[in-house]
Amino acid sequence: MVSWTARGTTAAAIASGSQDATIARVADAVKGLKSRVLVRFAYEMDQPKSGPRYLGSPSDFIAAWRHVYAVFQARGATNARFVWAPIAANFKNGVAQSFYPGNRYVDWIGADGYNWYPAQAGSKWTPFGDIFSAFYAWAAPRGKALIVAETGVQEDPADPARKAAWFADAAAWIHSHTAIRAVSY
Repeated sequence: MVSWTARGTTAAAIASGSQDATIARVADAVKGLKSRVLVRFAYEMDQPKSGPRYLGSPSDFIAAWRHVYAVFQARGATNARFVWAPIAANFKNGVAQSFYPGNRYVDWIGADGYNWYPAQAGSKWTPFGDIFSAFYAWAAPRGKALIVAETGVQEDPADPARKAAWFADAAAWIHSHTAIRAVSY
């Protein structure tokens, strides 16, 4: 899986065609690999406006995504499998879904989610299933392969065995949610 951020531009600029030379170069490079490549374009696009990966409104993002997809198709980069991957927590509030470009333009549906304890002040220990359950509930009915595109957990300083238990819980949860086809840690 190649994670391709779109920093330094906007969704409107991408949709307008002003970034087509760059998109074409990437499409040609992916095509040249001659095997399937998961392309995680503009991941975590659903960050707040102040976030480093925010490109624009949901409608602007959808237009940009569809444009990138169309350029790949026009260049013959049909070995690319597009992975749409917002923030897992944003499925709970409906923000992630508002950025969905549609089943025709997405091959894999992903989500990025972490157990942030103890790194972020005020965070609580969060089981894997609690992180990804809203994502799964929304994404699985769409009939696409699902991927946990980013995840992680840190050590709990008060309980050294807790991280291992988190992984065991994650494995059990993944195996009981059969639409998940891949996990990237």
